[in-house]
Order: sequence, then structure tokens, then C-alpha cells
Amino acid sequence: MCTSLTLQTKSGQHLFARTMDFTLEFNQEVIIVPRSYQWNNITGETIEAKQAVVGMGINHQGRILLAD
Repeated sequence: MCTSLTLQTKSGQHLFARTMDFTLEFNQEVIIVPRSYQWNNITGETIEAKQAVVGMGINHQGRILLAD
């Protein structure tokens, strides 16, 4: 069962966190995606991230895959 937590800062920003309670291992690690990161999807389209993201996932052959 996953647990989540939301917080609101004094400046009104919202933060969200969640546990990752998987019963299997897939070599996951903490992944940090910086602001303005260029995502390239399988059709060749490039999408620029507006915000930075910290999550759990894998870096598979140079592609970031986030689990949650």
C-alpha cells in the first residue's frame, strides 16, 4: 500500500510525495529530471519539461522511465 503526503508552502506552492511500495525489484533508483529537460517520445516529438522532477525509476539506454 502506497502512502502519499501533500504540503503547501507559505508562498502557496504545493509539494507532493509518495512511497513506492513495490514487491519487486527493477533496478530502480532516484531519478532527477532538471527543469527544461528535453523529452523525446517514440514518434520523434520533443517536449520540454517546465518543472524539475525527482522520482523513482530507471535510466534505460539513455531514456528516463519514471515509475510514479
